[in-house]
Amino acid sequence: MPESEYDIVELVGTSEKSWEDAVQSIISQAAKTIRDLRIAEIVRLDARIDNQKIVLYRARIKLSFKLETKVEESEPTAKKIAVEPKAKKAAKKS
Repeated sequence: MPESEYDIVELVGTSEKSWEDAVQSIISQAAKTIRDLRIAEIVRLDARIDNQKIVLYRARIKLSFKLETKVEESEPTAKKIAVEPKAKKAAKKS
Protein backbone atom coordinates (compact mmCIF):
# COMPACT_ATOMS: atom_id res chain seq x y z
CA MET A 1 0.00 0.00 0.00
CA PRO A 2 1.51 3.38 -0.98
CA GLU A 3 2.25 5.82 1.80
CA SER A 4 0.31 9.08 2.01
CA GLU A 5 1.45 12.48 3.13
CA TYR A 6 -0.71 15.00 4.91
CA ASP A 7 -0.46 18.68 5.77
CA ILE A 8 -2.01 20.41 8.77
CA VAL A 9 -3.33 23.95 9.05
CA GLU A 10 -4.59 25.67 12.17
CA LEU A 11 -7.81 27.63 11.76
CA VAL A 12 -10.34 29.45 13.95
CA GLY A 13 -14.10 29.27 13.42
CA THR A 14 -16.75 31.36 15.13
CA SER A 15 -20.46 31.10 15.80
CA GLU A 16 -23.08 32.92 17.79
CA LYS A 17 -24.84 29.56 18.50
CA SER A 18 -22.35 26.96 19.73
CA TRP A 19 -18.82 25.54 19.60
CA GLU A 20 -20.08 22.77 17.34
CA ASP A 21 -21.36 25.35 14.86
CA ALA A 22 -18.04 27.20 15.10
CA VAL A 23 -16.17 24.00 14.13
CA GLN A 24 -18.60 23.21 11.31
CA SER A 25 -18.34 26.78 10.05
CA ILE A 26 -14.57 26.66 9.60
CA ILE A 27 -14.64 23.16 8.10
CA SER A 28 -17.27 24.23 5.56
CA GLN A 29 -15.25 27.32 4.66
CA ALA A 30 -11.98 25.37 4.35
CA ALA A 31 -13.64 22.74 2.15
CA LYS A 32 -14.25 25.41 -0.49
CA THR A 33 -10.51 25.71 -1.17
CA ILE A 34 -8.89 22.59 0.30
CA ARG A 35 -9.57 19.14 -1.11
CA ASP A 36 -9.48 15.82 0.70
CA LEU A 37 -10.01 17.02 4.28
CA ARG A 38 -9.28 14.24 6.75
CA ILE A 39 -9.26 15.08 10.47
CA ALA A 40 -10.24 18.08 12.58
CA GLU A 41 -8.52 18.17 15.96
CA ILE A 42 -10.06 20.59 18.44
CA VAL A 43 -7.16 22.55 19.92
CA ARG A 44 -8.98 25.16 21.96
CA LEU A 45 -12.49 26.35 22.71
CA ASP A 46 -13.22 29.80 24.09
CA ALA A 47 -16.03 32.32 24.13
CA ARG A 48 -16.46 36.06 24.15
CA ILE A 49 -18.70 37.30 26.96
CA ASP A 50 -20.73 40.50 27.05
CA ASN A 51 -23.10 41.41 29.90
CA GLN A 52 -22.66 38.00 31.55
CA LYS A 53 -23.73 36.18 28.35
CA ILE A 54 -21.76 34.34 25.70
CA VAL A 55 -21.99 36.37 22.51
CA LEU A 56 -19.48 34.45 20.38
CA TYR A 57 -18.18 30.88 20.48
CA ARG A 58 -14.71 30.30 19.02
CA ALA A 59 -13.09 27.00 18.10
CA ARG A 60 -9.43 26.64 17.13
CA ILE A 61 -8.81 23.47 15.15
CA LYS A 62 -5.97 21.68 13.42
CA LEU A 63 -7.27 20.47 10.09
CA SER A 64 -5.42 17.80 8.14
CA PHE A 65 -5.70 17.09 4.45
CA LYS A 66 -4.04 14.67 2.07
CA LEU A 67 -1.35 16.13 -0.17
CA GLU A 68 -1.77 15.47 -3.86
CA THR A 69 1.17 13.66 -5.37
CA LYS A 70 0.31 14.03 -9.05
CA VAL A 71 -1.89 16.10 -11.30
CA GLU A 72 -4.67 14.12 -12.89
CA GLU A 73 -4.58 14.03 -16.70
CA SER A 74 -8.12 15.41 -16.94
CA GLU A 75 -7.32 18.51 -14.87
CA PRO A 76 -6.18 21.60 -16.78
CA THR A 77 -2.89 23.12 -15.66
CA ALA A 78 -1.24 26.43 -16.35
CA LYS A 79 1.18 24.70 -18.72
CA LYS A 80 -1.64 23.18 -20.77
CA ILE A 81 -3.72 26.35 -21.15
CA ALA A 82 -2.71 28.57 -24.07
CA VAL A 83 -3.58 32.24 -23.65
CA GLU A 84 -3.55 34.33 -26.80
CA PRO A 85 -1.91 37.75 -26.33
CA LYS A 86 -4.17 40.80 -26.78
CA ALA A 87 -2.10 42.11 -29.69
CA LYS A 88 -2.82 38.97 -31.74
CA LYS A 89 -6.53 39.18 -30.95
CA ALA A 90 -6.68 42.78 -32.13
CA ALA A 91 -4.81 41.93 -35.33
CA LYS A 92 -7.23 39.09 -36.15
CA LYS A 93 -10.27 41.39 -35.85
CA SER A 94 -8.88 43.78 -38.49
